[in-house]
Amino acid sequence: MHVNRGLVGWGVFLIVAGLVPIAERAGWISADQILGFWNLWPLILIGIGVGIVLSRTSFAVLGNLLVATTFGLMVGAFLAVGIGGFPGGVCGNDRGTDAFAERTGAFDGPADVDIEFNCGELEVTGVAGTSWTFAGRGESDREPTVDAAGDSLAIRPATRSFVPFASSGERWEVEVPQGVPVALRVQLNAGRATIEPGSGALTDVRIQVNAGAIVADLAQPKLDIAAQYQGVIPINIREKNLAEEVARLTDGWGADVIFECSGSPKAWETIMELPRPGGVIVAVGLPVNPIGFDVSTASTKEIRIETVFRYAHQYERSIALLGSGRVDLKPLISETFGFEDAITAFDRAVEARPSDVKLQIVME
Repeated sequence: MHVNRGLVGWGVFLIVAGLVPIAERAGWISADQILGFWNLWPLILIGIGVGIVLSRTSFAVLGNLLVATTFGLMVGAFLAVGIGGFPGGVCGNDRGTDAFAERTGAFDGPADVDIEFNCGELEVTGVAGTSWTFAGRGESDREPTVDAAGDSLAIRPATRSFVPFASSGERWEVEVPQGVPVALRVQLNAGRATIEPGSGALTDVRIQVNAGAIVADLAQPKLDIAAQYQGVIPINIREKNLAEEVARLTDGWGADVIFECSGSPKAWETIMELPRPGGVIVAVGLPVNPIGFDVSTASTKEIRIETVFRYAHQYERSIALLGSGRVDLKPLISETFGFEDAITAFDRAVEARPSDVKLQIVME
């Protein structure tokens, strides 16, 4: 392979200049540190001097590389954060000041929320109920595209590009409901995002960061409550693979009985990996729409699938079990209300607090 020494410096310059804004957006280096790159300008003089002194030797390229690297750091610093009050950045440090038209709607049931964000600041938060809201600021002629239906929400920037050099950054505020199961997907092409969906039922979470920094808070207070019971081992499926954990805990054999209580179609995609050969799956949760599952694996493992509607025909047995003291449900009762406060209790249930499991109304 032949290397053109005359172009090596340009190559190094372009590589370094491009890496700096990516590193800043990804949070690998702070804006204050990047601003310090401008103080490296004396290295340019040193590099020129080294090139002159070593001009008749094979080491003359070192001076060229030093100059190219320093120039790359300085230009990259301008692209990332600007300098001296003059805005730089891959999409500008400025944020557009024009308010976008607020959009709102509601989901009929389980929904997909898909957000693609190019540059600026994105905030995704969870709210009680079934309604979603989008608001933000940017340039009035570049209003984002919002496509919504009863089971989906997709938000896209006006200009879909990886690095929109010619525009100012934007600020988006997206509220997603906690009252319905949501599959959340966020693609961050550049910028910063805060994602706090709260206590809602997330059937899927996918976060793709092409360049930027994300802070996500996926709380697990209900798992912490379950951990109070002897023999219960909580597994946060947003952090660990459920099938791998079940295999590890059962020495690769599988569980005797699986209770599927979420009603999420996503759960049925891999549920056959969980039971042991000859094991049982009990379908408790009710999916909104018909679902499919792996019949071949169910057959080869001879898995039995049972259903339960859990109503009046089971009350007597359940009450007897509670009366015997063999089951302690107190940790699951988050708060008790008198019948006169029933409306307050239902309002509390709509809030979908992360720590609430069951709210009890006492009939006296």
